[in-house]
Amino acid sequence: MSWIPRAALLATTLFLSAEPAFGQGGANPSPRPTPVGREQRFGGVCHGCDLSNRALPGVRIERGDFTRARFIRAFLVRMNGAGSTFIEADFTLANMTGASISDAQCDGATFAGAVMTNVDGSRAHLNDADFGNTEMPGADFTQARMRGASFAGAKAMNATFLRTDLRGASMMFARLDGADFTQAEMHGADLTNATLSGANLSTARGLTAVQLRGACGNAQTRLPSGLRIRSCR
Repeated sequence: MSWIPRAALLATTLFLSAEPAFGQGGANPSPRPTPVGREQRFGGVCHGCDLSNRALPGVRIERGDFTRARFIRAFLVRMNGAGSTFIEADFTLANMTGASISDAQCDGATFAGAVMTNVDGSRAHLNDADFGNTEMPGADFTQARMRGASFAGAKAMNATFLRTDLRGASMMFARLDGADFTQAEMHGADLTNATLSGANLSTARGLTAVQLRGACGNAQTRLPSGLRIRSCR
């Protein structure tokens, strides 16, 4: 494990404002500092750090390197980890509602069972990442690289996969209702038992009839010309 000094790794910044302190007779000898906000920040290099079960709402992880770090069951609501490195990091069962990992390096990371509602993963590198049984409605993975990623059992309703690289991804038993796959690369993606009601796959690249054979959708599912999908029961 590689550590940096704790003061550099975790900085809690208090923002102060000057409030007049009037005494008798209206004198104002000195301003009185009043705390008006607090912000937690992480940075630097911390390979293999264990931050499991930590409550870090709104934390800013500023282009840090948290390769193989553990965030198991951590409370990371509204976390801003844009541009940071989380290669092979473990976010199992973490609450990442409204978090940002845009432009982050997350290849091989584990998000199994995590809550990722409305997460911003745009342009992130998420090749071979594990999203098994993850709750990710409304997540945005525009232009993300997700080759070989697993979404087995994930709930990704209304998620955005605009121009996302999903080659070889597994979406078995995933809920993808209303998801947008505009110009997504889907060569070799496994859609067995995936639910695609209302999803937009009309311009998805590399999608074949064989891939759709085990999936289901409805009349609102948009597919490339010539392809069909069975109706969900």
